[in-house]
Amino acid sequence: ELHRALQVLLVLAALERAAPRDPRQAREARHDHGAVAAAEEKCMYDLQQHGFIVPKWDVPTNVRAFCTTKCMAGESTGAYSSFNLAMHVGDEPSAVQANREMLLQWLSQSVPNTTPRLHVSWLNQTHSTHSFCLSRSKADTLLFSQRDHTDAGSADASFTKELGLVCAVMTADCIPILLSDKSGRWVAAIHSGWRGLAKGVIEETIANIRCVYPDLFQVEQTVAWLGPSISDNVFEVGRDVLNAFSDYRDCFSTTSKPDKYLANLYNIAKRKLTGIGVPLTQITGGDYCTYSDVERFYSYRREGVTGRIVSGVFLTDTINSNEK
Repeated sequence: ELHRALQVLLVLAALERAAPRDPRQAREARHDHGAVAAAEEKCMYDLQQHGFIVPKWDVPTNVRAFCTTKCMAGESTGAYSSFNLAMHVGDEPSAVQANREMLLQWLSQSVPNTTPRLHVSWLNQTHSTHSFCLSRSKADTLLFSQRDHTDAGSADASFTKELGLVCAVMTADCIPILLSDKSGRWVAAIHSGWRGLAKGVIEETIANIRCVYPDLFQVEQTVAWLGPSISDNVFEVGRDVLNAFSDYRDCFSTTSKPDKYLANLYNIAKRKLTGIGVPLTQITGGDYCTYSDVERFYSYRREGVTGRIVSGVFLTDTINSNEK
């Protein structure tokens, strides 16, 4: 706790100078109630027309969330066809860069023109518990746990309270977890596979958000969406994974094979979120299977060599009518 407190003091001092206390202070004009609702509906429709999954969760309209699918129109071919967004999987870098530019273009077209230019934070994910606090006017600040000895230059989560900074995670069976508070004052994205879940990536990320944004964070006001992941119907694991979750044995079922079990990562993630204090009624998603849905999702377990989808969340200057 002392280690985290020292990190956070440095971050808070920089953020206090660098960014407004409330991202909505950057809003240049108030919008008509009906116009905001109509524009929001059109933006979501436009994203879905391109093949995006748009999370269904109880957040204000200044919070924008999305999840890509592999079948979106992209430049990747072969095992990565067609909208792979990961540079580290063996795909042609020029194809990935073209896909990333298209993603940014589609997202930019979906937000008000008063929102600052969007910037996607691409993480070097290593199943760690580290997280980045994203800031537009200074270098992103890495917050990490002393009990996690993963390379401190990597991170598997990011969070921000600033407009236009996209918290994003890449997955191909792991759970992408998107977070926001109900007032739309901060957002976060977590890459959560079984290793990250076992290490405590959810708990560590929430702890960092609480420390950096003490005036904004209220755990009972936190909303979560669990994106596409491998389901418990097919996620077969060994005793090593079972033993890593000694307090969550009820999230595993036996199989006909010796020392083989089916793991329910979605239920483990929900249990961890509710254990922190996030109300179960404010956790949505968790109804996909990347392994079974060959048409829409990459799956490392299914294919080995494959691409990655991206789930992300960011803040704009759009507001709900009830916030006026």
